[in-house]
Amino acid sequence: MEPENGSKRLMRINELEEKTGISRATIQYYIREGLLPRPLKTSKNMAYYDESYVERLKLIKYLQEKKYLPLAIIKNMLNEVNTKEALDLSLVIQDSFFKPASVSGEIRFYARDELIRLTGIKGEMLDKAEAIGFIRPKRERENKLYDNDDFELAVCLKESGELGIGVEDVRYYPDLFKKMAEKEVSLYWKVIDDLPIGFEKVNRYNRMMDLGDKVRFFLHRKILREKGEEYVKKRIKKGHRDT
Repeated sequence: MEPENGSKRLMRINELEEKTGISRATIQYYIREGLLPRPLKTSKNMAYYDESYVERLKLIKYLQEKKYLPLAIIKNMLNEVNTKEALDLSLVIQDSFFKPASVSGEIRFYARDELIRLTGIKGEMLDKAEAIGFIRPKRERENKLYDNDDFELAVCLKESGELGIGVEDVRYYPDLFKKMAEKEVSLYWKVIDDLPIGFEKVNRYNRMMDLGDKVRFFLHRKILREKGEEYVKKRIKKGHRDT
């Protein structure tokens, strides 16, 4: 007869395998890595699991196969939230903010050596970009993982270097965008805070994100053009004829 943990029905690992389609070896690996809590041990070779393991395993599988997230990021997500509502909100953010900057729409992660090889960026330049927060990899144990956005930013830095713009020249970007993002996130959540978790909440958040992208692009381009014209006029006034 299987033991009970309070009112929770417990199961052996073979039943957990059947319910989730996840192998015993993988389940045990998740336990060792901290993605799953340790089960109830009744003897050296016997352990029991409740229904929460089924839900958690299905969630891990979903985040891996549908969101393309590595285990290190999944572990952080699971450790940071302790209620279903908080996890749902976390997934809203993933749906909205974790959009890949690729034409295919596929989220991909690159190891450091692979990123350097594919983008052509120098390792020294990459290190400097990370130090100022221009490129922001995620960590999985001792390794760094670079996503699509990091990839595109590395390409931009390489091309900027070829034009004579160094990493130090763009160190103002991270702080500038961080302040802007804090304002935008506060505004977005103010608008959707009272909406129930579901499609409408995610959809409205995504629409605001898309509008924000357009506003930043067009307004920045217009102000940049105005400042460029001011700069040219100042140079002409000072007698520079190379303008």
